[in-house]
Amino acid sequence: MIVDLKKWLRGTWQINREIRDLEHQVVGHFEGLLTFTDDEFNNLAAHEEGETTFGAHHGLATSNLIYHFPSLSVAKVLFHDRRYFHDLDLRLGFWKVEHHCGSDRYVGRFTVQSERRLDIDWSIKGPNKKLEIKTVLMRILDKSC
Repeated sequence: MIVDLKKWLRGTWQINREIRDLEHQVVGHFEGLLTFTDDEFNNLAAHEEGETTFGAHHGLATSNLIYHFPSLSVAKVLFHDRRYFHDLDLRLGFWKVEHHCGSDRYVGRFTVQSERRLDIDWSIKGPNKKLEIKTVLMRILDKSC
């Protein structure tokens, strides 16, 4: 489905995210923007910014990742400090990843719904957490063209 992953991701996406803490029965939401821009190393810098509501907390939240492209169709997703997070390959329209952080296990599923929509689901389990995070990314079309 997605052959040129870098080209497909580049730009701005609207984020709508639901966060469920199954351990404590708390539901939260995040709404904001995710912007993919070229950096000086020929990667895409992913900057996420928006408003989070989770239990009694409400405030601004940000996140930064780096997408490095060893090939046209595959990205190595890195944390902002360049530690490896996971690979991403959407040629088939679907990708599943697993990441371990200490005793926590993160399982992610990426599903291309259309040229303008990407769904991302994370299941996070560990000794002190049990979370489900569902994200819908919708591309914001550039109206200047």
